[in-house]
Parts: sequence; structure tokens; C-alpha cells
Amino acid sequence: MPWVTPVTTVEAVLNGSGILGTWTDISVDVTNDPIKLSWGIKSYRPQDRCAGPGPITLAMRNDAGSSGGVVGYYAPTHANCRSGWGYNIPIRVKQVYGGVTRYLLGYITDLVSEPGLYEEQRVFVTAVTWLDFAARTNVPTTLQIDKRADEVFSAVIAGISPAPANLVVGLSNDIYPIALDNISANTKALSVIADLARNEMGYAGERRDATIGQTVFFEVRGARAGAGSPIVTLDKSMHDLSMPGGRADILNKFRATSYPRDQFGHEGIAVASLASVPRTPIAASGGTLEIWLNYTDPVQRDTRIGAKNQVNPVQYTDYTANTLVDGTGDDKTTTLGVVCAYFASSVKVTFTNTDALPVYVTAFQLRGDGVYALNPVTSEASDPTSVATYAENLTEFDLKYQSDPNVVDQLVAYQLYLYKDPKGYVTSVSFVANQSATLMAAAMAGDVTSVFDMVETMTGLTTAQRYFINGVDIEIAEFEVVTVTWYPTPADMNAYARLDTGTPVSQLDGSALLGWV
Repeated sequence: MPWVTPVTTVEAVLNGSGILGTWTDISVDVTNDPIKLSWGIKSYRPQDRCAGPGPITLAMRNDAGSSGGVVGYYAPTHANCRSGWGYNIPIRVKQVYGGVTRYLLGYITDLVSEPGLYEEQRVFVTAVTWLDFAARTNVPTTLQIDKRADEVFSAVIAGISPAPANLVVGLSNDIYPIALDNISANTKALSVIADLARNEMGYAGERRDATIGQTVFFEVRGARAGAGSPIVTLDKSMHDLSMPGGRADILNKFRATSYPRDQFGHEGIAVASLASVPRTPIAASGGTLEIWLNYTDPVQRDTRIGAKNQVNPVQYTDYTANTLVDGTGDDKTTTLGVVCAYFASSVKVTFTNTDALPVYVTAFQLRGDGVYALNPVTSEASDPTSVATYAENLTEFDLKYQSDPNVVDQLVAYQLYLYKDPKGYVTSVSFVANQSATLMAAAMAGDVTSVFDMVETMTGLTTAQRYFINGVDIEIAEFEVVTVTWYPTPADMNAYARLDTGTPVSQLDGSALLGWV
């Protein structure tokens, strides 16, 4: 078979305009060190539903032979550093083959210069994908009431800057009466996205694309039911194959915890208050003080709650101010402005002093309707035959947004069906894409959620087994040698029918299984 190669280029935005700026081809200065791309989930286990930020690594020439003609062209602290080059700028790797283009975009986090006159004088570059912003951003949204899982996901994404270039969001069936009430003010957005994916039993992450290299997705449960057409069948073409082969992969007992909410009967309570009076005065004539308060039970302030229908604070009813910290000086309540920003589990309060004298906040409370968590409910399913044969292996889910135990009962039953028996689990599979046009086309098309088949007689995969890709690594070595590693999870090949979507009962005659909601 002929050896095939793609065309790989590296581009960066050097004009400070973010991903919508002008992309400059810097490939001429990329060294022969391998370019490595990584994204997605590197696991097949049912608890792992959300990807983390993926790294992109490569090296740049930093000697006088670079396109800049000077030493230090890619060293960020060097006087000769290229204009616009530095930390957090967008950089992407582009591959083209057979009329197909794929980009993966990241933001530079590390630039490590190789010192010494007698070394190769390189700068080692590490960039990370968009999910790094989600991993570093506190959840920036308000309490979500009667929202689907995908709507909560979209609300979280909307509060992260910069926004992802492309967003693909499936339509969930779950409606959460209350969501985000049980998180702290410092909870990171990526943590919430991961929880949403687990509660949905779907997936969240990133994919390459044909336009810019930044597609964030939320895949709902049921999206993978029945699998689909494979992009390729790997048969005697694998460079490496890793199979766990352990009893620990037979999961025959599942336990999940849901959290019903009580949002009625707690109207008009003090959902937040100062635990102690601030000891620092607010400066005169426009001085400000910003504080964050968690929503708590007014009877037991160490118990966190959620809140809705907050009432903007009223002078004297909700707050007072004075020239003395103990409140025995001159009353300055009317000269104190108060602005509240309401978030899912906390409130940001900004006080502004318009008086000619410094003032103290001597009391503050916020009224609203409390949202309380009821006692958690545990759902469990196990298979006695599998337990007796392989020993018990428990898997647990903490589903903080699920409030309907009936849905969770179905969840654990379905997971038990999928994992209670030995299967052809594959940790990873690698191939050199240059071996054929078919493999190179698969390397270009293969991404998170893509489907492929695999046959490997020595490990017992004597007939084609179908898998979804959960994660991807690509290494582009010298002479465009492309090694691809996929991290798969077994596909459920059954077709499902759901009565709640109007599926005719005639389809439940053995050709389709009854799907859970």
C-alpha cells in the first residue's frame, strides 16, 4: 500500500485579537520534535463523563536560523521576541488530507526556553484547549429553576469568557426543579459541567472541527443508543492495543444518590446575613465595600441552602450604617447605597458610601425564598448471578441535580445491564495512519463520539466489535508520520423505543428494547 501523508501547519494569532484575529502560519519555525495533540476522556468507565482541557505540545526554533533571523525570536522574555508572541495567545494545529481539514485550537500556557549556546536552542510550547477556561472560572450563573440539563449546561457556558467558538448541545429529557443551589461560590464551571454530564448519563467535552478548532459539546443520554455506522474497521492494522483484562471491569452492583428539594413553605426568610460586623469603615465620598455571603438557613446558619425570589435590600429593614462600628454614633443608613448580584448559591453585595464621613455597615440581611435539600435518596441495583460468579464490584454515583428517584432507579438498572458481564473492554488502540488512505481518512474523521469497529483475534475479538471514541491522542513526528491513539468505550448495539416520545407499541415486538427516560 502507498505511504500517505497529510499536510500539517501550525498557526497563531499575533495581533492580540483572540481567535477571531488574523491567523499567521508559523510552521517554518516549528522544529522536527513531535507535535502532540490530546483531547477527550481517556477512560471507558461509566463515572467518567467529562473531558478536561487537552494539551497541545510542540517546539519552536529559537536560534538565529528562525524566520526572524535573530536569537530569542520565540523566548517570551527576550528582547528579540517576536511581536505578538507570548502567553495565552491562540495557537492551532491544522491537518489537511483528501479534501478534509481539521483544526485543534489551544491557548499557550507554557514557553520553556532551552538555554545554552551548544544546545538546539528551542522553545518548548504547551497550549491547552478551551475547557481550561471552564476549569478556572467560578460558576457565574443564577439558580436554575425547572430547567432541562442542557439548559443548565448552556447557562453555565454563557458565563465563561471567552465563549467557545462552536457549541453543540443535545436536547435532554431531564427537567431539574432546582439546580446549582448546592454549590459553593468557588465551585469551578468545569466541575459543574462534569456533574451535569454524570446526572444526564451523557458526555461533555471538546472536538476538532473544520473551521477553527474549538467545538464544545454536551451529549445527552440516548445519543449513542443503537450506535451507528463505523468510520473504519481496524483489523490487523493496529500499532498497539491495550486491554485491561481485570475482574474490576465487571461492574455488577450500582448505587446512586439523588437529592430531592423542598422549595415551598420557606418564603420571605432571611436567606443571608452578616455573621459579624465588618471592622473596616467604608471610605467617605464614594468609597465601596464588596462582600460575598452564602445562602444559609436563618435558624442554623452553618446549613447551606438555595434561594430564589430575592428582595432588594431596604434601608433599616435589611441594613443600617453608622459612623461608629458599634452603632452608637450618627446614623448614616440613608447615605449608604447597596447593590446585590444574585448567584446560584450566594450573593455579592456592594456597599457605596456617599457621605462625607467614613461609615460602618452595622447590620445586613437579604430576604428571599429558601430552597432546602431533603434527605438524600439512594437507588441500588445488582445482579446476583454476576456477583456470585465474579465477586461484588460496586460503582457509585453522586447525582446532585437529580431529584426524581424513579429516574435514578432506571439509571442504575441500565448501567447494570451494560456492565455486569465480561466485555471486550479496550483501554486504548493506536495505529500509524500513513499506512493507507483508509486509515488516514479515519484519522481525520475520528473524533470524540465517532464510531469504529475492531477485530483482533489474539485477544478474543474474533468478530467486529463496535466502539465509541471517548478520547484522542495524535502525534505528528518528523516526515509527517501520524500516530493516532483512540480511547474507546463499548457501544450499545441495541435499538430502543420510548413510549414517552410517541413510539408505536408495535415496535416493541422484539425489534427494539424499551428505553428509559
